[in-house]
Amino acid sequence: MGVSIHAVLCEYGLCCCSLLPFKIWVWSSEVPLYILVTREDSKVSHYIINRVQQDDQTRFRIGDQMFPDVPSLLNFYKLHYLDTTPLIRPAPKKLEKVRAKYDFEGSGDPDDLPFKKGEILTVISKDEDQWWTAKNSLGQTGSIPVPYIEK
Repeated sequence: MGVSIHAVLCEYGLCCCSLLPFKIWVWSSEVPLYILVTREDSKVSHYIINRVQQDDQTRFRIGDQMFPDVPSLLNFYKLHYLDTTPLIRPAPKKLEKVRAKYDFEGSGDPDDLPFKKGEILTVISKDEDQWWTAKNSLGQTGSIPVPYIEK
């Protein structure tokens, strides 16, 4: 019967991890059927992994791509698109935190984010040289003046 797909995935650190944007389901039958399930936002896609016997060797195929084993297949699709997404998402960029040097009550613009001296803000984007968009600890977002903050 050979090694289970679960054992192979665990060996490569790919099993039992809900943080990954994919899973592999195995339907047990005389010839196991493997289904690769990927998730991208609200879209779920299913891909049949065909198990092909060639000259005393078992190979695995999705579409027209053939692989010697499941880890090779997964490694390929970590870098190449299945449909609209690879199996690995880019690492999220590290959020920049800044500290308020002074109180800022706002400049009259409703988009401003008021803050107090010493408050920690999370930079969302650096829209202009002197004005960035940030979020406070309450989840409120708005524009902050760069001269009023320090890294």
